Amino acid sequence: MTVSDNSDGTDTDDEESESEPELRAAIAPRDYDLLTAMQKSIGNASSTCECCGKVVDGHDLDEFIIGEFTRVDFSDENHVLLCRDCHDRPDWKERVKASRREQQINSRLDKVIHWVSRPPAKTLFVRRATAGLALLLTATAFTTTMTALTSGLGPLWDYATSLNYRQIAYIVGGALVAGYWLHLNEREQHDNRGTTVRQYDFTDSPWSVLGVTTIGFTGASAIAYSLPTSRLWILALCAYLSCSYFAFTRLETAVRADRCHPRVNWIPRYDRELFGLRMSVLVGLASLVLGTGLVAIVPAVAITAYLVARKWHDLGENWELLYYGGDSRGDD
Repeated sequence: MTVSDNSDGTDTDDEESESEPELRAAIAPRDYDLLTAMQKSIGNASSTCECCGKVVDGHDLDEFIIGEFTRVDFSDENHVLLCRDCHDRPDWKERVKASRREQQINSRLDKVIHWVSRPPAKTLFVRRATAGLALLLTATAFTTTMTALTSGLGPLWDYATSLNYRQIAYIVGGALVAGYWLHLNEREQHDNRGTTVRQYDFTDSPWSVLGVTTIGFTGASAIAYSLPTSRLWILALCAYLSCSYFAFTRLETAVRADRCHPRVNWIPRYDRELFGLRMSVLVGLASLVLGTGLVAIVPAVAITAYLVARKWHDLGENWELLYYGGDSRGDD
């Protein structure tokens, strides 16, 4: 079977640029089976070209080709059954996307469901959190309006002034954290994206970036803790914010790369390692803003522990391989 390696398509959560002129081949997840994926694509499309509707012979490799919207996505939805003629069309991706939208979205309710349930994963949690907060605000506004109409503004004002808004903030924050864990748990079960990150390419290594951020976290935490009233505290906060951004984004890339590389004898989970590491960044940032600078070192400790653990699972007892360079073991 033939697979097209077209790369420009739907959004992904990968950190590499999809617009580079020379794109490297993506490494598939460890449980990915090419033959099974191709057979599913033929069966899902009923041996019909998704672009023009032509029926193809699923046993004749000269009649069809399996196209891909993106290079790093290995899910069933990313595979497209195309006849040879349609694969040469420059607009086949747009035509297939439009056809799928017509089949899946028939009403405004379908649009809402699609908006909160479909990838890209980069914005999916934000969309779900936005929808949840919108429902909460709508329910609050409705309850407030009905109370004002039935009891007047006086009791409503007394109730509003008696609320413990800090407690409400804690409840909303806890709900967002729980929702994020559920989101990552769902991704753990259904995420089929690969990676283009190479293990020992230092210039494209998310692990090296994370190593630098741990130094930044440590330095900023030390300054904030020892000089809480100094002007340097603002500089430390800015440095901490920068490290938080790079750590938060690169942790996703690093965890997914370790999930795909067969040489790492360990498969980290989104709802365990990634969740814990990202929460440590948020806890450290909150502690720094609230004035407890010592706790701000938490993400540096957590990320360092992850880097040491994944390197041990990568090399195990063969630490001497570091002296000969990472490519000595090959990419098997």
